Amino acid sequence: MITKEDLRKRLEQSLKTVQPGDLKAIEQKMFEHLTFMLQKYDDLTPDAQEMADSMMEITQKHIGEALQKLPDSKQKWVLKRLHAGSLGKRWLVVEMMKVLEAPPELKEDNSKEFRKIFVARLQNITDFLFDIYQNSLRGPAPFGQISLLGMCVDELLVILHLAQHYYINQAYSHVRTVVEHIDKIELFRIKPKWAEVWCGDDRERVRKELSPSQVRKKLGNPKYDPIYGWFSSLGPHGTFQAVQTKTFRKVELSSKGNPQIHQWFGGCPAEHNIVFLNAYALYTVHHVLLQLVRSFAQFLNDEEVKEVLKQSRNDTKEYLEHHFLPWVKNKNLDVTHLEDFLKSGPWGRME
Repeated sequence: MITKEDLRKRLEQSLKTVQPGDLKAIEQKMFEHLTFMLQKYDDLTPDAQEMADSMMEITQKHIGEALQKLPDSKQKWVLKRLHAGSLGKRWLVVEMMKVLEAPPELKEDNSKEFRKIFVARLQNITDFLFDIYQNSLRGPAPFGQISLLGMCVDELLVILHLAQHYYINQAYSHVRTVVEHIDKIELFRIKPKWAEVWCGDDRERVRKELSPSQVRKKLGNPKYDPIYGWFSSLGPHGTFQAVQTKTFRKVELSSKGNPQIHQWFGGCPAEHNIVFLNAYALYTVHHVLLQLVRSFAQFLNDEEVKEVLKQSRNDTKEYLEHHFLPWVKNKNLDVTHLEDFLKSGPWGRME
């Protein structure tokens, strides 16, 4: 690590090469010293960073003006980005990684409640999987079902992580994957022969017969699922709707009078994104739990299953009624269909 004393000695040695009274040369050395601190900022000790912050705060305006006067060169472009970074206007991958790797900051009550419910349901799923794995399973269909349920666990963990760090589009991609897995698990349950195709060597037949739309058709559902389509458009398909989730139009116009568009990198903490994603994520983890029970109820304790399903249903509906529905109403949106959904919804159909 570079200490405050190291910086002092470095500047002292640099200024020794300048003729006394040569103000232009001294200015250049100071500029180079500030550039060095910007480049090595993450390697500075806390006291050295504090000194660098103080010096940069005083000289940022001067640096910006000096940069404009420099002749066009590669160095100028690099320095402009470094200067923007010191002002917090540059996307720094190291900082974005720190945010993604750090525990989420759950400030809102709805996010705290979302995490509490989601984690509880995921624990129910892994507990039930533990119970199922204590038994011997034979045949392609049970193997396919239990394997895809295991993959759902990984997907749900990623959804939770991404949702709490506001990576909305990426989370929807994983929600979409879970929906695909659930449909396949149900198909293997009611039509086990398709599991043989799924784990067979004919990759072309698998692609043709077990695509998401074909699986829905084999389940007796419409080939097009609007909810699945919604997840697809917001997640992996790179649609205009997906871009809209992380794009905002600024109120003020540019200096030239043109509209200004801002795009988020490193997640997008917009309230409407979080509200909708949390609701869909809870809906998804609830469905994985239901599908697990539907597929392997014979290996589970009936009394516990009833208690867990009731708790899951009540928790999910209560969250939607207390945190999702009021938000939608507050935006003056039509909530008629949503209220009907919460009254009947998928609860009876799935159970």
